[in-house]
Amino acid sequence: MTLLLPVLVLLPLAAVPLPGLLRRLAGVDPTLPAMVAGLGALALALGLLPGALAGGPAVAAWSWVPALGLSLALRADRAAAVLAVGVAAGGVLAIAMSRRRGRAAPSYLGGVLALVGATLAAVLADDLALLWCCLELAMLASAWLVGGDGRRSRATRGAIGLVVVMEAGGLALLAAALLIADAAGSFRIADAWRSGAELRALPLYPVIAGLTLVAAATRLAPWLLRTDGRGARAARAGGAAAAALLPLRLGPALGGTRAWLGMLVAFGAVALLVAARRVRRGGADPQDASPARPRPLVDELAQAARLIWQPLAAPRLGLSLVAIGAG
Repeated sequence: MTLLLPVLVLLPLAAVPLPGLLRRLAGVDPTLPAMVAGLGALALALGLLPGALAGGPAVAAWSWVPALGLSLALRADRAAAVLAVGVAAGGVLAIAMSRRRGRAAPSYLGGVLALVGATLAAVLADDLALLWCCLELAMLASAWLVGGDGRRSRATRGAIGLVVVMEAGGLALLAAALLIADAAGSFRIADAWRSGAELRALPLYPVIAGLTLVAAATRLAPWLLRTDGRGARAARAGGAAAAALLPLRLGPALGGTRAWLGMLVAFGAVALLVAARRVRRGGADPQDASPARPRPLVDELAQAARLIWQPLAAPRLGLSLVAIGAG
């Protein structure tokens, strides 16, 4: 079971160049290798679920920078396993919907696989430094997807703005991670959970909690983009997953106080407002429009799933965070 963790993370990342490479060398539909990698990651994530739900988390760790106490540590507990299944399933759905407007570009499919792999690594990370690195990689994959929506200045500006906002959040998370590691005496997230009482007693506790939730809020940046290409839609889904990830993974160490409750409820309200703004604006970017053409039943079902799923993703995140904070 332990070997499933690195394979789950590396499978989509290793498959990033395959859609373009196989199309160039063998004329293979680029969607095929992307779908195989996505389904493989989903199967592996589902394989982790029974053991995690039974209360036996899978753990794997390798020394990374011993002098600094850093390790490549992965942990699939209940929350991580469930979230990993959701991330992998979202990647499969994004790849399946990519044929809605004809054959998907290999760059788009590679970007989706990179985003899925980076987000899975962040979900399973049991080291604060590894968590930060994986979220930075997910940010770059999101910018790749947004900037690849076409040769348009709007897509380029959107990608640059996304990097600026999310990198500010990355710096906030890095500061919070260093403060947590200093207090817990380790970069391991599990050690931070065990040191929760000491963390909550620190004078800098409100700063640590605030920096963590600011980092989470900046992951909603893709929802503020004006473009509505399929790359932006994939980036929004990844951003919602990353925004939910930080409170869930660091909540056991930082939660349980009125300050955390108030900030988490405020964060959930922000997510709701962002979602409401996006839904109210509605509609696709006119520059993304493409001529209508007959579509097979699979594409029609995928389009129906997107119309149901996307408007609910961020509101569901906001309501969930409000519920977590209130409960």
